[in-house]
Amino acid sequence: MPREDRDHGLALEQGNLMRSPDPELLPESWDYVSIQDVSGVSGLASHALAVVYEPEGVTVVLPSSVQTPPGSLREGPFAAIRLNLQTSLQEAGITAKIAQSWAEKGIPCNVLAGFHHDVFLCPWDRREEAFELIRQMTFPTHPA
Repeated sequence: MPREDRDHGLALEQGNLMRSPDPELLPESWDYVSIQDVSGVSGLASHALAVVYEPEGVTVVLPSSVQTPPGSLREGPFAAIRLNLQTSLQEAGITAKIAQSWAEKGIPCNVLAGFHHDVFLCPWDRREEAFELIRQMTFPTHPA
């Protein structure tokens, strides 16, 4: 069992300094929305968790409560779990560890990687279980 330093989110595990992912379960539900007309995205971007331009159109991850243009494809609801863990875009293994733990429980995993935070999305009805799996994890610290 890791020994935690509650002030810094660090733990000592088998002689290695480990850090907590400090997950945050966002309160609202989210939908993936596909919009073919790119001009329809401008009014939605301020609500979006992510905007992805694809050959087929634009995928926007929006709160489930936000209205979208007619003809949009929509799938959801999803829960979003943000990691409040400082990571590098060059860091390997965090996404894989979380995705593997969810896969072992049959929880689908979609990931949004931002400059400062990673956000993991799962089906809304599996959010508590998914959150708890992340909350129990630790990741190695890396020299600055």
